[in-house]
Amino acid sequence: MKTAISISLVSAALALSACASSTQNPDAQLASQIKQDIARTEGIGSAQNVNVETARGVVILSGFIDGEKQKQDAGQAALKVSGVQQVFNNLQVRSQTSSGQ
Repeated sequence: MKTAISISLVSAALALSACASSTQNPDAQLASQIKQDIARTEGIGSAQNVNVETARGVVILSGFIDGEKQKQDAGQAALKVSGVQQVFNNLQVRSQTSSGQ
């Protein structure tokens, strides 16, 4: 009888740990959603150079982007994601070198 109860408890513990490991951290889920939305925003293109950090609804964007409008659009895209409370847009606009001057 004790062995059957022990086996049941071990099985239940393994099932619970499997469920816990398959669910993603809410901050990681939020960061992933923001990155996807930034990548889908027209004019921004790839979000590979945009780093997204989240903690309890606070988002920090960092990295490099091609223009000021893209920077603003990325910040707005992040702000529109459900669960985001505040965005710190620390994206840096790449300097545009002009030739011929």
